Parts: sequence; C-alpha cells; structure tokens
Amino acid sequence: KLAMTTQPAAPSSNGGSLATQPVVAIQDQYGNATTSTASVVAAVGAGTWTLGGTKTVAAISGTSTFSGLTATSSAAVTGATITFTSSPLTGVTSSSFNIPAPPPGVSVSPSSLSGFSTSAGTASVSQQFTVSGSNLTANITVTPPTGYAVSTDNSTFSTSAITLTQSGGTVASTTIYVRLTGASAGSPSGNVACASTGATTQNVAVTGTVSRAAMSGTFNVGAGQTYTNLTNAFSDINSNRTFTGPVTLILKDASYAGDSFPITLNAINGGSSTNSLTIKPDTAVTPTVGGAASNICMLSLSGADYVTIDGSNNGTTTRSLTLSNTSTSTTSSAVVCLQSVSGDGATNNVIKNVNVAGASASQTLFGVFSGLSGAPSLTSLGTGNNSNTIENNSIVKAQYGIYSQGASAASKNTGNVITQNLMNSTSPQNVGKGGIIDRMSTRLNASDTDISRMPSS
Repeated sequence: KLAMTTQPAAPSSNGGSLATQPVVAIQDQYGNATTSTASVVAAVGAGTWTLGGTKTVAAISGTSTFSGLTATSSAAVTGATITFTSSPLTGVTSSSFNIPAPPPGVSVSPSSLSGFSTSAGTASVSQQFTVSGSNLTANITVTPPTGYAVSTDNSTFSTSAITLTQSGGTVASTTIYVRLTGASAGSPSGNVACASTGATTQNVAVTGTVSRAAMSGTFNVGAGQTYTNLTNAFSDINSNRTFTGPVTLILKDASYAGDSFPITLNAINGGSSTNSLTIKPDTAVTPTVGGAASNICMLSLSGADYVTIDGSNNGTTTRSLTLSNTSTSTTSSAVVCLQSVSGDGATNNVIKNVNVAGASASQTLFGVFSGLSGAPSLTSLGTGNNSNTIENNSIVKAQYGIYSQGASAASKNTGNVITQNLMNSTSPQNVGKGGIIDRMSTRLNASDTDISRMPSS
C-alpha cells in the first residue's frame, strides 16, 4: 500500500510550486517499509484545478519523492487534495490545502499594429486589437500614445484613456480600434497601454507615418478662422504643410492675442517663386500684430523664401498693417527679421506698406533686421539673405531703422532693395540713432528713403 510521508502544502501564488512537495512511501500490508522501485502517479483529487510538473516518480528504496509539482486554477480553491496511485497497490490521498486566487490578468491580441498612414490634418484608417481581463479588482484603462486615438465603436475616438468596466472580475474580449490623429507630420510610435490594478500592463506597439498635407489657396487668420493668429498659422506651415501653389493669409482682425514670440516662419516645404506666401490685411481692416518680444525678433522669416508681407488693405501703397515690438529691452530686440539659419538665407522676400513700430527710440534696437538667426545685434553676420525688398514702410520708435549685413567680404548679401521707406518722425516716434546700416553687401539698391531728422545713416 501507499502512505503519505510528507503532506503537500499550498503554493504561495496561483500557478506556483507547492510550498512543500509530497513524499509517498510504498509499504507492505502491515505498514512496514519496503525497497520497492515501483512508480507512483500523482493526480488531482478534490477541487477543480490543474496539477503541473512531473507527476510520475519511481520509488527509490520504497520512497517516491516528488519535486516541482504546481497548482493552477481559474479561481481560488478550498480543500484541494492530491491522489497517489501505484497499481495494484492501495492508493492514498493527501491532506487538503488551499490554492489562492490567480492574480488579475489582462490579455491583448495582437501585440503590435503597424503601417498606419495619413497626411497632416486627417485621421488615418483604423486598425484593431482585442483586450480582455480576468480576476480583476479594477477596471481596465486603455491609453493611446501621443499621435494616436482609441475607440470601442470605431466612431468616437479619444486621445485620452478610455475605460473598460469589469464585472465580477472579468472584462470580456473587447475590440479596441486605433488610428493616427494626423495632428502633426512625423512618424509617431509608442504603445497603447492596457492596464488594471494589480495586473501586468499589456502593451500594443503602434507605428505609423503622417506626411505633410498639400496647401494652396487663401486662408483667414483671426478669431473663429482657419488660424487664430500668425503663431498658429506659421506653426502649421512649418510642421505640417507642403505648398503646392500660392498661399495667402488674410488678417481678419484688428488685433491679435495669444502669439508666442518670436513668431517664426521657417523654410517653406515646397516654397518657390510660384508657390509663394502672401500675408496681408483684409479689405478695410487695419490690424496690429505684435507684443513684447524681449531680446528677440517679434516676427522672423527664418530661412524662409518667397514671402510677401503687404500691409495695404486695398492693393495700393496704403500702410494698413502695423507690426510692433513693445519690449523695453535696449540691447537686442527687433520688430521684423530676415534671418539665415545654418547657412540657409532668407531670400526673395518682400516687406512693404507696413507700419513698423518699436517701443521707443532708445529701446528697440532695429525696426527691420537682416542677419543671423538668434538675438539681433550690431555685429550679426547673415549668410545668403539675398534678393529681399524692404519698400514703402514707416519705421518708428527704434534705435536703428534697418540693419543688413552679410557674412564676409567673400560672402556678401546681394540683390537687396531698400526703397521709399519713411524714418522721419519726430520725437517720441522717431528713430533714434541711424536710418540704414548696410554692410557686406553688393548690388544693394537703396533709394528714396526719407531719413530726415536722423542723426546718421
């Protein structure tokens, strides 16, 4: 017959090894030890659970010593037992032990989704995975990474976490739809995280591409318009757009709030003499764009080409647009800047019919500045800021009206035009120190600029 020498003890966790592994003796009919080498087989006795590990062990000198037996169940089990048999001997059943409930678990399938694709401003086609949970003590949250949104119905998508409510510790298999938001161009990637308290978070890796969207035509800038201000317009053009034709931004409001300085336009993707950008006021509107941009440019064309800022609201030479920098900095602030970036100059740009206003004749350093990216200064050396036109602007309340300097004698700016600008206002609207500073340039056309009342030029 068989007899228990060592009783099994419950595992510390569901699915784990028995804390004490059983030992079974093969005895004769009188209960005496034997030297039998017969095999003893272990099996589940009481309870609904699974016995794992090596369940058949040959005796050595009449003793079968088990090792590595595990106990796994889908729920807590009270009163589990193991039976041991070795035909034709009389079997034996262990004392009972309890199996703890399994830990909370979250499952997903598949574990990755790839190939998402769209253009900026448009959500992609969705893909899907399933998620389920068991033995839960809390709901499952499904959180998308930046650039993605999730949904349970493939209709209403959220860029924030959504919640799957557990019932009785279970979340049935649920389909989750995932898509790119298309908010900005790039190659967003990350994990959709499926989490629940006490459970190991399951991640679904996602990868995709958002290409720049084609842009051409006329777009309004103002409250309730396509863009609320120039900061938003330039940011979208910088990050998300490819010009496929000429673009015009129409300033619809008399004033603008919420701009971040400097308002920077980078080199335009797809920009050319044909695919140009024009910024101008709407008919009968006299807008002001600006604010306190300390030691920086208020508005910067930073390596941008083929941009026209036309301040007239009626297609003539009227000056309807005001660009201003109200910062009281006296060292390196400017209103409008044409700046080279890493050798990429701002070229073929036009600034005309604009009221350019600093803070005072002793504060704002430049009205219009053409030099290197960064803080404007009297020693800034721009590279390749060529073929730009500064025409028919009224420049007030700055230390110097216009500054333009090339990189060196061997790398001069070329083909720039400075013409018909006014810097002749009396105090306190005056330009304080100098009208035009132009260095390291060739073929400069400077004409018809009124710098009367200026101390130097």
